[in-house]
Amino acid sequence: MDEQHRRDLIIIGAGLNGLTAGTAYLLGCEGRKNRVLLIEKNAVCGGYVASYARQGWLFETCQMTSDISDILRYLGIGLEMKEFGPDFIRLFVADTAAGRTDAMFFPSGASDFEEMLRRMFPSDAENIKRFFDYSGKMYREIDSLKYAPGFADTLRMLSTCPRVIANASKTFAAYAQRFGLERSGCMEVFQIFSSLCGLPNGAIAALLTVGVMFSLFDRAYRPAGLFTDLPHRLRERYLSLGGELLFHSEVSEIITGGGAVCGVRLANGGYYTAESVVSTADVKSSLGVLLGAENDSPLKTAYRRRVGRIRMTPSAFTVNIGLTGDPPGIEPLRCGYAVLASGPGAFRSLFAGFEKGECLLSENLFHIGISCPPKREGRKPVLSLQAVPMPAHDWITLRAADYAAYREKKENTASLIIDIVRRYLLPELSAYIGVLDIATPATYARYSGSPTGSIYDMACVPDNFGRRRLPVKTPVEGLYIPKFAHGVFGSMNSGMQVADMLLDGRIMHGNSRLGGRE
Repeated sequence: MDEQHRRDLIIIGAGLNGLTAGTAYLLGCEGRKNRVLLIEKNAVCGGYVASYARQGWLFETCQMTSDISDILRYLGIGLEMKEFGPDFIRLFVADTAAGRTDAMFFPSGASDFEEMLRRMFPSDAENIKRFFDYSGKMYREIDSLKYAPGFADTLRMLSTCPRVIANASKTFAAYAQRFGLERSGCMEVFQIFSSLCGLPNGAIAALLTVGVMFSLFDRAYRPAGLFTDLPHRLRERYLSLGGELLFHSEVSEIITGGGAVCGVRLANGGYYTAESVVSTADVKSSLGVLLGAENDSPLKTAYRRRVGRIRMTPSAFTVNIGLTGDPPGIEPLRCGYAVLASGPGAFRSLFAGFEKGECLLSENLFHIGISCPPKREGRKPVLSLQAVPMPAHDWITLRAADYAAYREKKENTASLIIDIVRRYLLPELSAYIGVLDIATPATYARYSGSPTGSIYDMACVPDNFGRRRLPVKTPVEGLYIPKFAHGVFGSMNSGMQVADMLLDGRIMHGNSRLGGRE
């Protein structure tokens, strides 16, 4: 055997998922000198948690996370986190006919949030109370879940997780019906939490919207410094434990033989062998491209069809703006997350167009996420505007076929988004623009390797989520695809789960979350 190229574990992708998996695995090896190799096609680690500079402005791609303190503590990573206070999420609803904007500032605690909704929608007050009472109990049941439950675990869940079991196959819209809220105005408020995962209330799994909502109610954070301090600390910890990290290296093939994984081949012709491979890359790329074409894939036909049916989250169009100063009206945007939407049903209508491959974004129909990091001494202010959902196919095709036309379309779309924000929130924005950096779905596709430009990988619709999601362990012996949920916590928790599986439950004892109940 070629010892120079042999590793005990290979991990494809050095985002938060892969970094966490590698670090947790090495910690769980309890002093054994296992050789772990992380392979990253880009020049830096972190995946979608990244930062980059443009002409003196520094842009960050992430703004907020739920509580990850338990995972950081387990991994031995000290990172000062800043907790967002009240009003950490803000919704601005534009009246496109009148040209005015109504603002809603949402408090961070579940009880305060419930009270605010009951005041806003008094005719639904009792239904809202029942929703929060039941949902809070269901959220706490998640601690009793197993990520790969056996028969005995499933039986136990009937008594420990009855609400989770009852609602596991429901969309959030269907879940809201049991409380009589399906036609309430509060559904537009709840849509904010669903759209954080790129889906409308009528498509997203109920458990995910409730989970996102209550986890952020508990606490919402960002690192006290840059958000990229998180992946950088993870990288340092991983390397300190003896892990290897290979940048500028793209995996072209997951090598298999006899129904088991054997290693990986790189685009430059190099290779590494291992009995265990974890791929954190886009699931369709991992299972549909890296494992080979249909006629030589080690996957059975039924499983390949299942992979083919997986729905991916939408892509996005992002305008990052370097500001020469603070435009009047920007201070309310310095929160955890802000949304500017064109009234009730905007996201639902845009998503309906997305599913047909159509971009319906216009001056009268929009849903724009807004990130405005806190001011820091010595750092120029920035503003990020992200239009979602955005179909990717036309962008990817146009960039390949006619780059000049692609550039023109990109600049026109960015101008439209800026004009919308200027009209309803920041009327003097144009005068404060120092630099623009624009990312289209084609940009996301190139950066992440996702053929659909997806920004959150698998869509958390009921058929892709919970017990119905693709198992972490694939039918190819030794190949793992860890996909728990979206966001910082979801990515890191996915890494914890796969490390736990590789080490026979030594870290999390098979629980869905670190510190879960037996």
